[in-house]
Amino acid sequence: MTAQAESSRTSPRPSADALTSYFDKSATIVRDYADSFEHEYARPALKVGSVYYSSHPLLSVFALVFFMLSIVPVVVFIISSMVAAAGLALISATLFLVLFSTATLVFVSILLCTLLGIALLSALITVSGISTHLFIRLFNLSREHGRAGLEQWTQETRAKFVSSQQPDIPERDADEVHDANSAENSSTEIIEPPEAIGEQKDQLEYEI
Repeated sequence: MTAQAESSRTSPRPSADALTSYFDKSATIVRDYADSFEHEYARPALKVGSVYYSSHPLLSVFALVFFMLSIVPVVVFIISSMVAAAGLALISATLFLVLFSTATLVFVSILLCTLLGIALLSALITVSGISTHLFIRLFNLSREHGRAGLEQWTQETRAKFVSSQQPDIPERDADEVHDANSAENSSTEIIEPPEAIGEQKDQLEYEI
């Protein structure tokens, strides 16, 4: 029991020692920074201030009071300037994106309208050209052949515009056509019975 009590008493010591050493290190670091600030900035500033105060006491007091009172406005000005710069940058980026998107939509709309107008103009030119060609062809055929030229023009027009829209049907080979014709001819042949053939032979002998 005594050994367990002693172990329980001695177990928190390492953690306390670690905290103590960490606190000592932190205090040492802070003391070093304070000493360096004191020797490098504070004491030279006090010496300069004392010398300046001995030569210009009123101006020194005014400068000290002005410095103490202007710390807060200067800090507020710096923070406000940074916030304003960030806000203006955000607003500028937003406006840039909005203006860029608007300009892109305007240009795309103009491009689509232009392409639509070009398509309509192309269709109008195509229809006008075809109509002019057909009219000239009709005029020439009517002048040369009269009413027959009108029929010829109708046939040519159908051949050009109607037959071109029909799907192409693959033509059969010559061998297939020959085989089909031979099959049809063989199917149309009439096979005469033997009695009819015998009667034909007797009729021929009688005639002879």
